[in-house]
Amino acid sequence: MIDVNDKFATLLKVALKGSDKALQQAYRHSLRMIAEYDLEYGPESQPRDLEFRWEWIDGYRVLTVLTDGAGINSDFSQIPGLSECI
Repeated sequence: MIDVNDKFATLLKVALKGSDKALQQAYRHSLRMIAEYDLEYGPESQPRDLEFRWEWIDGYRVLTVLTDGAGINSDFSQIPGLSECI
């Protein structure tokens, strides 16, 4: 876990509900998001720490990305079949 008190940290947390197909697409979208982050910032600005986790919380599929690198974000709301995107 990244200690947010000692260094700069960025948190992205997204909670999703929808069809199985939409949630699978959201998972693939998250992998592309990490790959694009890698391409945009290059190896010299890569975070030393990156925590990337999908889990179920109260009926939502929740993605948590915590990093000490530059801001990371993405728009999941445009994925067809999602009923909620928080």
